Amino acid sequence: MTQLLDIFGFLSVLLRGFTLAFEALTVGGIIFLWRVSQKTVQECVSRRIKRGLTVSALALAVVQTCYVAANSGILLGSTDLQWSDLPGAGFAIAGALTVSGALLIAVMAGTRVAGAVLGASGLLVLTGSVMASHSVARLDNRVLLATTTAVHHLASAAWIGSMPYLLIALRHSPPDAAKVMTARFSRLAMASVAALVVAGVVLAYSYVGSPSALTGTTYGVMLASKIGLTGLLLLLGGLNFKIVQAVRRGVPPDMLPLRRFAEAEVGIGFTILLAAASLTSTPPAIDVVGDRVSPPEIWARMSPGWPRMQTPALADLSPATPLQSTLDATAAGSFVPGQLLQPNSPADIAWSESSPMVGSDRLNRSDRKLSIWPTVLARST
Repeated sequence: MTQLLDIFGFLSVLLRGFTLAFEALTVGGIIFLWRVSQKTVQECVSRRIKRGLTVSALALAVVQTCYVAANSGILLGSTDLQWSDLPGAGFAIAGALTVSGALLIAVMAGTRVAGAVLGASGLLVLTGSVMASHSVARLDNRVLLATTTAVHHLASAAWIGSMPYLLIALRHSPPDAAKVMTARFSRLAMASVAALVVAGVVLAYSYVGSPSALTGTTYGVMLASKIGLTGLLLLLGGLNFKIVQAVRRGVPPDMLPLRRFAEAEVGIGFTILLAAASLTSTPPAIDVVGDRVSPPEIWARMSPGWPRMQTPALADLSPATPLQSTLDATAAGSFVPGQLLQPNSPADIAWSESSPMVGSDRLNRSDRKLSIWPTVLARST
């Protein structure tokens, strides 16, 4: 249990990232079948798409089960709760909804009567995912934030989650069918981007609240990186849209550039989903008031500089497992099992800013100095 506590912070983010990725593929597959393929693809291509949907739904069920199991193990091992108390926990209810919906999709995806069942099951998956987000934990504007989060997830699935199925269909369909599907997906993607931007602005304003929180908190910096990746994704989407417009004007369809841009979109899109998973591991920036970093502090830490040629003494470093925290226990904040509250000491910061070669050499030969070629490193804490 101690080892699980040590890695739980990382494990929860990893499982949440896989959950968002497979959720997008599962819900996106349903949307693709409803809005893009629509009897356009051949039977063999339809089977490939449904097979991909089944695999994604099964993977979602497995990952979500692991997530619930990890949370249950942490609660049982670190509190006085019993097994009978777990079914009423929020994460258990959310996990049950997600797993139930995913299993229904996996079972029904290959049948001919799957239409309404797939839609209802997709709603179960979305409901479970929203329940595990920041929106349900808020005290103010909970309904608005939960609805906006659901729109955000749905738009992400319709755009990013549907794209792998489009690639499958384009690779195995004749030019006429490919032309129809790209036109349909283009309209779907534009509507999804509009919904994604509107929902993202509402959520960013609600969770960040000010420019200082955007640059001075962990949540804000990760959100800014997510916005930057989304901008790059929109650029690739714009290139694909130009290709689709050219095909509509009668230019002979060449799907190779479109497929290549779409493959890049898929890679960046799922990177954004992993970044979104990291956001759920940190408190919203609007709640972090006392520990914000000022612009001068950011510049002092991020400005380029020569690496340190000496490391501090090993005795000056913080212990591997601090027994107590020097932080104010009454201060508001959040805590994830496995997260250390012991702040970095000046020696810890100096060690992280020194050259890795110097640090590793000192472990073996602490009484000798090592001269290396200086390299400019970004100093970080």
